[in-house]
Amino acid sequence: MIAPKFDIFCGRSPEDGNVRWLEAVEGLEKACERMHVLAAGKPGPYFVMFLADKEVLAFVDTTPKEGPGA
Repeated sequence: MIAPKFDIFCGRSPEDGNVRWLEAVEGLEKACERMHVLAAGKPGPYFVMFLADKEVLAFVDTTPKEGPGA
């Protein structure tokens, strides 16, 4: 059985209009793992979406914190 594909995007959310599609990965667990690898290599916000129902299933933001205590 083929696992569904999940799409990985760079950006805050699909609603903000400032997102970039990166790739599609088969299986949710693999898509989440890949999202974390991408976020570690180039810090920023990323999310995994299932396009069939336009649901965001995972999100990570590795943007460096600024200011005191960061």
